[in-house]
Amino acid sequence: MLSSKKTEIIERKFKEALIGTKNAIESCLWYGKGFAIQAECGTNVDREFHSLMGLLITRFNDIQMRIDPTKLDEKLAKHLVGQLKILEAHAQRFWNIQGSSGDQHKEERALKIIEDFKSKLWDFTKSMEAYLKVEQREADK
Repeated sequence: MLSSKKTEIIERKFKEALIGTKNAIESCLWYGKGFAIQAECGTNVDREFHSLMGLLITRFNDIQMRIDPTKLDEKLAKHLVGQLKILEAHAQRFWNIQGSSGDQHKEERALKIIEDFKSKLWDFTKSMEAYLKVEQREADK
């Protein structure tokens, strides 16, 4: 019974960390999107922001739903915190779009920031695979 309670506490902390980080990253994304609009970066950048938002939500929800409760421990907690810090640091780069209104290459710069974050999001997803329930999906075959 005691270990069950500990698992519940770790699971709650895990989900709170994921949700809190996802919310912080979403804020950065929305600010970055707003800065891109102000800088008149164009529809390509706008489309990429929406695609990235969908990918972020999908990835975080997938991890949250597929976490293997038997693997919830301090090792996972440390791994998660480290990975989330990396994602948040890259999300902060969306603020760099703010100063791009006079930049000739504003669209390229915005797309590069988006692509860099997307790459880190995929790295995060891959790093979490060892802690997730194995699920056979038709789409993955």
